[in-house]
Amino acid sequence: MNKPESRRIDRLRLLGTYGSNKIMDGELSRLARRAFDAPRFQEFRARPAQKLGPGAVAYPFAADLGALAATYHRTSARVLWDLYELHETRLEPLYDQLRSLVRQDTRELFPGVQSSISVEVFPPAAVEAGERQIVGTVKNALVDGAQDRGIELVVEPRKPELVFHVRGGTDPDGRATTLVSLDIAGRPLHERGYRTESGEAPLREDLAALLLMLARYDSRRDVLVDPMAGSGTIVAEAALSAFGRSIWTSGRGPLLAKHPVFQSEFERYGAPLFGDARPVVYSREFVPEVSELTLRAINTAGVLRFVEHECRDFRTDDGSAIAGRQKELGEGGLILTNPPYGVRLEYSDQELFALYSALADYARRLPGFRTALLVGEPDEAAASPRIRLVEQAFGGRPRVHKPLMNGPLRASFLLYDPR
Repeated sequence: MNKPESRRIDRLRLLGTYGSNKIMDGELSRLARRAFDAPRFQEFRARPAQKLGPGAVAYPFAADLGALAATYHRTSARVLWDLYELHETRLEPLYDQLRSLVRQDTRELFPGVQSSISVEVFPPAAVEAGERQIVGTVKNALVDGAQDRGIELVVEPRKPELVFHVRGGTDPDGRATTLVSLDIAGRPLHERGYRTESGEAPLREDLAALLLMLARYDSRRDVLVDPMAGSGTIVAEAALSAFGRSIWTSGRGPLLAKHPVFQSEFERYGAPLFGDARPVVYSREFVPEVSELTLRAINTAGVLRFVEHECRDFRTDDGSAIAGRQKELGEGGLILTNPPYGVRLEYSDQELFALYSALADYARRLPGFRTALLVGEPDEAAASPRIRLVEQAFGGRPRVHKPLMNGPLRASFLLYDPR
């Protein structure tokens, strides 16, 4: 088989945690339905997403779709504009091919005759070199290719105008490739700006949003409770997603908001997509110092009036106030939490079983509430002792069991029907 040629591509790619591809696609479809007019939404639906492994999904590039995702998409970790697909395995031909592609590229990639860039490398398996060597080769190819077009690129790692990514990928025939992309947000999307401090073992914002969607949280019918709120990420994401607010707070925003390809599209976005939402959210955290972080995150996120927070142990809460509020609304409810795993925070199996049992008892005090939790495992063993402890505490297997990753830790999303 002949080696394929390196080529220019034009693709929008969302990256997320392991197991997130279908959820990311569903979320973007929901956002597009709300933000686009009917003809544009039908055009979007007519070109189905391409699943690129368990944690990536791709679409034909469109500036309005990229701006929409970089403004509102909560379950992705990165939003990338894929520019080049390279098949070279050695540095010299990789440099030659990339420089040639940049030189011939007529797209308005660079905002002016002089732009500052940085290059981030996630070492692709296709290239036989170290990370620093790849960074230098790609940087030089971008700088020299742009110079061939009369554009000066200056490397500025701290505050660049453009952030390029170099990552591994596969072509339609399954062959390893190297992808060069622009990061539309310029930073990980979980760095939203409302959680400026965190307690031990914090939950990342994009993963919290993923848990909400896996649990099928619907603010129109669900009262949401996090009985072990920690840094407040789950409750903040619940309220923010209910309104369809921009993911950015505290003066942060997408890096390419002023880029000539995206500026007019970003100017259309920013207002909540579901401004008439009225989420009902409760949080509990019994450690006073951590409870302060919960309140700070909720307040910075701008949803304090929609989250009723108490510094208390959920085990002392009879649930009557929450159950009464649920009856007023006449709908369902969701308990969603990220309890300790016994890994970063030291808990024995006996202590974890007691905690899971208390959570099961709490669920019984809230009839009509589904219970969802993220359970981590301490090692790569085939056995899942933490999940077995949950099953013993809840008296059976969950209706949904989905493997995920929480940072470097294996984890599972578990969902129980109302007790």
